[in-house]
Amino acid sequence: MVQKKYRAIFLPDYEDKKHYTKDGFSSIAKAEKYIIENFCDACKQYYNNPKEAGCFHEWDIEEYEEKQ
Repeated sequence: MVQKKYRAIFLPDYEDKKHYTKDGFSSIAKAEKYIIENFCDACKQYYNNPKEAGCFHEWDIEEYEEKQ
Protein backbone atom coordinates (compact mmCIF):
# COMPACT_ATOMS: atom_id res chain seq x y z
CA MET A 1 0.00 0.00 0.00
CA VAL A 2 1.24 3.49 -0.88
CA GLN A 3 0.44 6.49 1.29
CA LYS A 4 0.86 10.17 0.40
CA LYS A 5 3.17 12.07 2.73
CA TYR A 6 4.46 15.62 2.79
CA ARG A 7 7.89 17.10 3.38
CA ALA A 8 8.53 20.63 4.67
CA ILE A 9 11.71 21.80 2.95
CA PHE A 10 13.74 24.74 4.26
CA LEU A 11 15.13 26.31 1.07
CA PRO A 12 17.98 28.63 2.13
CA ASP A 13 21.36 27.01 2.31
CA TYR A 14 22.24 28.09 5.85
CA GLU A 15 24.60 25.55 7.36
CA ASP A 16 23.09 25.90 10.84
CA LYS A 17 19.45 25.46 9.72
CA LYS A 18 19.56 22.45 7.38
CA HIS A 19 18.04 20.35 10.13
CA TYR A 20 14.74 22.26 9.78
CA THR A 21 13.71 20.19 6.74
CA LYS A 22 11.37 17.46 7.94
CA ASP A 23 9.27 14.79 6.27
CA GLY A 24 6.56 12.37 7.26
CA PHE A 25 3.60 14.74 7.56
CA SER A 26 0.21 13.21 6.81
CA SER A 27 -1.26 16.44 5.40
CA ILE A 28 -0.26 19.79 3.93
CA ALA A 29 -1.87 21.51 6.93
CA LYS A 30 0.42 19.63 9.34
CA ALA A 31 3.48 20.53 7.27
CA GLU A 32 2.39 24.19 7.25
CA LYS A 33 1.93 24.12 11.02
CA TYR A 34 5.51 22.86 11.41
CA ILE A 35 6.74 25.63 9.11
CA ILE A 36 4.93 28.31 11.12
CA GLU A 37 6.39 26.94 14.35
CA ASN A 38 9.86 27.55 12.87
CA PHE A 39 9.28 31.17 11.83
CA CYS A 40 11.64 33.78 13.24
CA ASP A 41 10.24 35.83 16.12
CA ALA A 42 9.35 38.78 13.85
CA CYS A 43 7.31 36.57 11.50
CA LYS A 44 5.42 34.77 14.27
CA GLN A 45 3.07 37.78 14.43
CA TYR A 46 1.62 36.49 11.14
CA TYR A 47 0.44 33.21 12.70
CA ASN A 48 -3.14 33.77 11.47
CA ASN A 49 -2.00 34.75 7.97
CA PRO A 50 1.31 32.92 7.45
CA LYS A 51 1.59 33.56 3.71
CA GLU A 52 2.21 37.24 4.54
CA ALA A 53 5.32 36.37 6.57
CA GLY A 54 8.73 36.63 4.93
CA CYS A 55 9.76 33.32 6.48
CA PHE A 56 6.94 31.49 4.68
CA HIS A 57 8.69 32.09 1.36
CA GLU A 58 11.81 30.31 2.61
CA TRP A 59 9.93 27.00 2.66
CA ASP A 60 8.38 24.57 0.21
CA ILE A 61 6.11 21.59 0.73
CA GLU A 62 6.72 18.51 -1.37
CA GLU A 63 4.41 15.53 -1.74
CA TYR A 64 5.90 12.05 -1.91
CA GLU A 65 4.70 8.48 -1.63
CA GLU A 66 5.68 6.15 1.17
CA LYS A 67 5.22 2.39 0.96
CA GLN A 68 3.60 0.76 3.96
